[in-house]
Amino acid sequence: MYVVSDVDFLHEVFVKQFASFNARSVPFLMKKVKGHQVHMFGASGPTWRRQRHIINPTFSTAKLRLMSSLVNQCIQSLMDKLKNMEEKEEQFNIYEMYRRLTMDVICK
Repeated sequence: MYVVSDVDFLHEVFVKQFASFNARSVPFLMKKVKGHQVHMFGASGPTWRRQRHIINPTFSTAKLRLMSSLVNQCIQSLMDKLKNMEEKEEQFNIYEMYRRLTMDVICK
């Protein structure tokens, strides 16, 4: 395991040369999963490389820019909820609110 903080190096490894670095460690809990369907978090080797190759275009810079307005709508909705709670002087769990924000963004 290496700890790296050089963003350019990480971009080189994870984006430009990801085909060379596909032998990733599978988490212990993922090894216990039975069946033939392997999701991206539990895959390794050629299976992971194929899945990553298929999903990569979804997260291109152009696609993420197209989604920015949807993300901003979700953030604005969160801000409105927080303002409403603040006006009512209600306590809230910010972690729970961020989890909901994340789910909203994924669902949009």
